Amino acid sequence: MGMKIEFLVDTLSMFELTHHGRGTIYNQFGAYGSCGHIHPDSDFVAAISNTYMHGQGNNSPWCGQRIRATNVGSGDGVGGAGRSVEVLVADTCPSCGEGDVDFSQGAWDALTGGAASRWFWVEW
Repeated sequence: MGMKIEFLVDTLSMFELTHHGRGTIYNQFGAYGSCGHIHPDSDFVAAISNTYMHGQGNNSPWCGQRIRATNVGSGDGVGGAGRSVEVLVADTCPSCGEGDVDFSQGAWDALTGGAASRWFWVEW
């Protein structure tokens, strides 16, 4: 019983934190995300680090959660600082570090004004 309560507290607290990392772009190319759904690249979806997904695929408590992501600037020439969007967590990003978010084309364009594919600092 103690482990279940501890896991629940850990799970709830991870949803309440502010996370910081790099925002990048990915395309699903019509494939299923790790949460078990296909989304067009125009949808506002994102993949987050396995730090949060824990290799659980569609059993992850993050699957289906909506997060508000804000572009807080870039040293890489990507514009859009201050823009925010709400995205659906739909996939795992195996190459992402803790706090990083990999955005669909639709979300990327909204956050960067359609900038070339590089990266920006994201807060979520």
